[in-house]
Amino acid sequence: MAMSQQELLDEWKADCIINQDDIGYESLKCSSLHAKYSTEWLHYKNQLVRHEGKYAEMKKLRTRYYRGELTQQELTDNGWPQYYGPKLPKTETETFLSGDEELTALKSKMEACKNIIAFLEHVMKQLYSRPYGIRDFITDRQFKTGY
Repeated sequence: MAMSQQELLDEWKADCIINQDDIGYESLKCSSLHAKYSTEWLHYKNQLVRHEGKYAEMKKLRTRYYRGELTQQELTDNGWPQYYGPKLPKTETETFLSGDEELTALKSKMEACKNIIAFLEHVMKQLYSRPYGIRDFITDRQFKTGY
């Protein structure tokens, strides 16, 4: 089951801490953490694709709605009242669509997915560079102890 945005933030807050007293374990933990966050990344990438598909379908439907082209059955299926405004020319349809509640809700979901994906990509970059940081920490510790 996928984690929410807040759960991901909380998990990373805990996972980003490196226990300096057990650096060997921390080094081995990188792969499992990468797998954990890669799984979440893939989930949200797939969810974004689904939302983009729904958005494209809804945009097409709402365009037809504002142009007065939907059948009574389509209106009933979607729970929409008949649109009685003026038939919009193509140039003005975009203005109506940009403020449409249905489309705005889908756009918000897409943006939320994009934000989570960007966060997860940042986490995975941090995990990719973690072994180098651990190596530098060990080198520094050796230098300080005279090895």
